[in-house]
Order: sequence, then C-alpha cells, then structure tokens
Amino acid sequence: MLFSVLIPAYKKRFLEECVASVLRQSLPDFEVIILDDKSPENLQPVIDSFQDDRIRVFRNEKNVGAVNLVDNWNKCLNLAQGEYVLCIGDDDVLMPNCLEEYAKAIKNHPDSLIIHCRSHIIDERSKTMGLTPTLPEYETVLENMWQRIHYHREQFVGDFLYKRDALLNNGGFFNLPLAWGSDDITSYIAMKDKGVYHVNEPIFCYRKTGLTISSNGNAEYKLKAIEGEERWITVFLADFVARSAAEEKRLIDLRKEMPVYFNAKRKHTILYYGLLGDGPILPQLIRLKKSGALSSCSFMNVISSMIIAYKKKLIPKKK
Repeated sequence: MLFSVLIPAYKKRFLEECVASVLRQSLPDFEVIILDDKSPENLQPVIDSFQDDRIRVFRNEKNVGAVNLVDNWNKCLNLAQGEYVLCIGDDDVLMPNCLEEYAKAIKNHPDSLIIHCRSHIIDERSKTMGLTPTLPEYETVLENMWQRIHYHREQFVGDFLYKRDALLNNGGFFNLPLAWGSDDITSYIAMKDKGVYHVNEPIFCYRKTGLTISSNGNAEYKLKAIEGEERWITVFLADFVARSAAEEKRLIDLRKEMPVYFNAKRKHTILYYGLLGDGPILPQLIRLKKSGALSSCSFMNVISSMIIAYKKKLIPKKK
C-alpha cells in the first residue's frame, strides 16, 4: 500500500466532508486511519455512513485532549500500513488529485523522506480565502527554516507527506503541548539530510476557523511549547554542520535571528491569546516562569516587551 491518510478525529462538524474528500482520490492505493479521541460529539454515525474497506476505525478509551494531540498523531502513525503517511485534521480537505500528485513526486524523487505541497486556506463554508505561496522544487532544511521564520511562510502538518519508516525511526511526530511547533520540528528532522521537495499545485485544503487549536487553546501551554521549540532549534543549529558556503551563511543568519523570532512569538502569544487576566501583570508572569512556561531569559524579554508595549499604548491600562 502506497499511502495511509491519518485522521485523528474529535470534532463532528466537518468530519464527513474530510473523509469524503479522501475517498474521492483519483489514485485508489491508500487506506484511511480514523482515530476517535473519545469525542463527546458521537462521531459514529458520520463514520458509519461510509462503507469503504479502505477505512480502518480506532477509538481511544480515554480522551487524549488537545494538549496531548501529538499522542494521537503517533498512535495513527503506528497503526498505519502505507509506505507514506499524510496526517490531516478532521476539518481539512484533500483535493481529488492530492495522492496522485504525491505519487508523481515520489516517482521523481524516490529517495526523499518528505514531500510538501501548496495549500488552499479555506473557511467554515469551504471557500478558499487564500493560497500558500509557490515554492522552489527543492529546499535544504536551513532554507526551509529561514523562509518559515523570516517570512512567516504558512505550512501545516497536513501539507507534508512523510515516508513512514523514516518518520518512525525519527521517533514519530515531535511532541509539544497543543502540537504547537510539532509540525515544524517533525519536518525539520525529516529534511535534515536530504531536504524537501515541493509540489506546487495546491492539493491540500487547510481550514481556518475559530475551532482550530491554532486559533484558541491555553496560552500557558502555548508558551511552554514555544520554550520547547526554541530549545530544540537552538541545539539543532548548534550541532548542524554546513556543507557549503551558502549553508554556512544561512546557518549564521539563523543562529542570529532565532532568539528575536521566539521573543516575538512569545510576545504575540501573550498579547493575542489573552493570557493576562484582570490581576496585576507581574505576578502572572512570575507564575508562568515558575510553571516552566517561561525561562529566565524569556521572562526578562517578555517583561521588556510588555513595558515597551505599554509605552506605545499597545496594551490598554487596567481600570
């Protein structure tokens, strides 16, 4: 079997559309792994409406929850039998030629461990709101990382195709709270030695709604995920051996830019996701530091950022 499409499922609203889009693939050589995370929304009627032998259904005895979402990704991965795996959200959609285009890319690049595609960004009505940018056919891991952090290139777990055995050998999907940053680190590990090939036809649809984890969730856990992501990338860049003058230049740039990037990411999380309540700010930040959500360095950077934000009146004063 060439492909396993992994669907960790919890939300009912778009699940039928998601599964139907997979079953409509022009290339038939795949299986669908649906893992019901003991959803309170009763996903069974939706799943039972599909009579297709390619669907394999599993259910958790206990809800794993959004914080430990990557556990579900990895459970699906361990259940998969395909040579390549694609992990998508229960509200995402595949274009009918998605797997066919990936099969072509595999044929052209049989030694690749990871392939990426462009994406449609869709809304709650499945209307396209935008497209991710066109990309070069090939990128090194450092170039991909640079584009991601320097130009805020959008990419998602669902627009990456992985060679299953290589992903398992790398420890599966990298685990961070709320899966925040897990998709990036997992892809960096996979493309470290051989880079990544891009399919420039948009064959994946990522749904942006207020229900997605990236749009909500506990800000404290997101800050913990940022800390974990920064620690991993710092070590990765410190240990990386450049193989050309161009890579050496990019490596130097990344080592310089990463602290700035992560400080901005923490500041954005605090301001955008409403971390701070009605109480005094400093005690809340101290609590976050004690919880592990902020390192000592991050704590001081956030304090400085908050002071600057207040001076620029980006944060309204408490009444």
